[in-house]
Amino acid sequence: MIKTVNIIGSGNVSHFFLHSFADRIEIKSIYCHSTEIDSSLLNRINAKVIRDLGQLPHADLNIICVKDTAIEEVVMKISSDRAVAHTSGSVSMNVLHKFSDFGVLYPLQSISKNRLQEIKEVPILIEAGSNKFEKELFDFAEKFLYKKPSIVSSEKRKKIHLSAVIANNFTNYLLYKSKNVLLDTGADFNLLKPLMTETIEKAFCIGPELSQTGPSKRNDTKVIEEQAKSIEDEEFRKLYLQFSKLIARDFNS
Repeated sequence: MIKTVNIIGSGNVSHFFLHSFADRIEIKSIYCHSTEIDSSLLNRINAKVIRDLGQLPHADLNIICVKDTAIEEVVMKISSDRAVAHTSGSVSMNVLHKFSDFGVLYPLQSISKNRLQEIKEVPILIEAGSNKFEKELFDFAEKFLYKKPSIVSSEKRKKIHLSAVIANNFTNYLLYKSKNVLLDTGADFNLLKPLMTETIEKAFCIGPELSQTGPSKRNDTKVIEEQAKSIEDEEFRKLYLQFSKLIARDFNS
């Protein structure tokens, strides 16, 4: 049974786990290499902040919450007799094979430090190197995290992560660009909120395949051409036209 943890990292995902565990489980230490832990969160946690992984105290589980490219470097600095899980959506579990018990605790959510209080539901995807450790991670996640976890292989998790990147990161970037377009009009960005709320709710209610609307869906080439001409960013104009082409292809074939 997992009763104590070390958190390795100090970014958004680290803050998510610290926020989830605060007042509920013993956090032995937090490893911070550069960025700092939010002071208000630290005040709730009786944990030692360390700068050297050689000082990592014993804990039932060590959770690696660093960027994907830094996981292997962290792994090399931790003793092989530890129980370790990383939190990446795209890195294989096998990067942890040297440890006695190893696995993955991947929170499928867009996490920002300053919105932790707003997060109410987070699917947790789990994988482990043994049936025994898989059950320990499952029971641990079910007790201390937001939603009943799912057992997912590295291969499937990578596909799910790709799906999440397209759905979340690309959509957010498009909202950023649409906000820039609105700036030219002086309109408030919140003008788009009812539209986007309905877009998301409708997609998950009847499916995105039945929800598509707009000039590309209608084959309204005149509107598409006029809008494309108004986009000053040449690369984004190409993206607009490519999106329009793909929508026309997929929804008018």
